[in-house]
Amino acid sequence: MKRHQPIGLARVFRLLGGVAFLGSFAACQAILGYDDLSFTPEGPADATIPDVSVPDVATIDAFADAVSDGRADGGDAAPVDATVVADGGPQACTRTSCATNAYCDDATKKCACDPGFATNGGDCRPTAPVAPATHVDADVCQRYAATSADVPGDAWTGASVPACDPGAISVGDEVAVLRRAQFFRWLVGVAPLPVDENRAPVFQRCAMAVANNAAAGPFIPVAGACRTPDGAAAAATSLIGVGLGGKPADAVDRWIRDADADRSLEDRRALLSPALGPTALGYYAGGTNGADGICFASDLLANTGAKPDWYAFPPPGPFPAAYAQWGFSFHGPKSVQNLQLLVTKKGGAAVPVDRFPLVSGQDGYNAILYKPLANLEVGATYVVTVTNYDAAPIVWETKPIACP
Repeated sequence: MKRHQPIGLARVFRLLGGVAFLGSFAACQAILGYDDLSFTPEGPADATIPDVSVPDVATIDAFADAVSDGRADGGDAAPVDATVVADGGPQACTRTSCATNAYCDDATKKCACDPGFATNGGDCRPTAPVAPATHVDADVCQRYAATSADVPGDAWTGASVPACDPGAISVGDEVAVLRRAQFFRWLVGVAPLPVDENRAPVFQRCAMAVANNAAAGPFIPVAGACRTPDGAAAAATSLIGVGLGGKPADAVDRWIRDADADRSLEDRRALLSPALGPTALGYYAGGTNGADGICFASDLLANTGAKPDWYAFPPPGPFPAAYAQWGFSFHGPKSVQNLQLLVTKKGGAAVPVDRFPLVSGQDGYNAILYKPLANLEVGATYVVTVTNYDAAPIVWETKPIACP
């Protein structure tokens, strides 16, 4: 996958163990609408990285960049043609031989489209989002199962501390992270994210710093273990997570669930924003006692795909019941200050909810959260009514479904 230049999501937070901790701060609030912040790497992104701090060692003069791994899974997409040898026979692809929005599949050694992309005349192009209300149960569950499948093998290869080798995320696990992120975006009806491999080494160094300085969150200290200037800068402008137990894709669920006490939903909004463009990520699992970490960032306002008038999570139509208690959020370009959201079981009573008003965002979407105070019944249909947003109420039906 050829990649562009992501500057950071200016939403930052820390995930520790199975619990999400939100780290909002004044200098890094640009992702969805605070003070603008761009990411300019302080250190080189090429092969030699000076100024590396390690445990019990003052500095290391240099270390090699992470080798770019193959990328993302094509899902149902047909494989892109690999390069060919002189006699016209197919030649096995390599980590760098596939075209834009494609990756080299480890199993077949053929180029395949990234998640959210499909072949079109030999190119991999983003699949157009469809209205979530048109989704059917079987398709939702099939995609959900694909995003939930375990990935065999180790998620990361590299040398552990004190070597401070950023290493590389495995092809299968980067596939899993991207597939899960694209699934949530498909579920709510927003365009898929392209991937920018050119910045992958920076985000490997970011993940290395995050994993080795878990208590620091996004602020990696100058004397922090395995810190590089560009990795630390990336941490301050990324979605970050630690304590993933070797399963980097699980960070995506935490970001969407966003169980932070302030209910600001900055991580959910960051990942689902229709304005997000090219994405880069890194994952590292060589910290002390196997400590791991992930960094994920996208260009803000760089997505040229279709942008809906509004979107919601859970969306209209069916959605996996595992998300039923994650809170109803409504996102749109108009003011949500006076918005009211009512959830009613079809043919039954209203569901009690807590209301958490949210601030506006630079991506052009404001948002508000309603947290159910009662469990939603699996298989039941709920009617969601939004008032005080448009001149007329916005009404849709949604249904938590049991997906194996």
